[in-house]
Amino acid sequence: MDRFSIPLLNKPTEAERKTLMLVYGLYALSILPIFLPAMIAVAINHLRVNEVRSRFAKIHHRWLMRTFWFMLLWAIIGGFLSGIGVGIIILGIAQLWYIYRIVRGGLYFLEGKDSLPLPD
Repeated sequence: MDRFSIPLLNKPTEAERKTLMLVYGLYALSILPIFLPAMIAVAINHLRVNEVRSRFAKIHHRWLMRTFWFMLLWAIIGGFLSGIGVGIIILGIAQLWYIYRIVRGGLYFLEGKDSLPLPD
């Protein structure tokens, strides 16, 4: 039986919860202008997303990966456009969006919710 044919569980294992807690913490550290924790966190997400057995953990890993990659995209766009001023606005809005995603995902995680708006 390969890992793709294993049915997903409703509840995460304790190891999955601890991994997600670590990853949310690393992303929260990245709210400060420190990019290294987010890079470590996204690497953990990519390594673990296909190994988890619960829908809850899979959804949270995907939520965090999408948060990272979209933030990186907007940071690059904002960085290029910062010379004409509009980039600063884009960077500010992107930072607020990033904080929103980490806080929302973290609250859903702590409440045990897996209804983040992601397709299955």
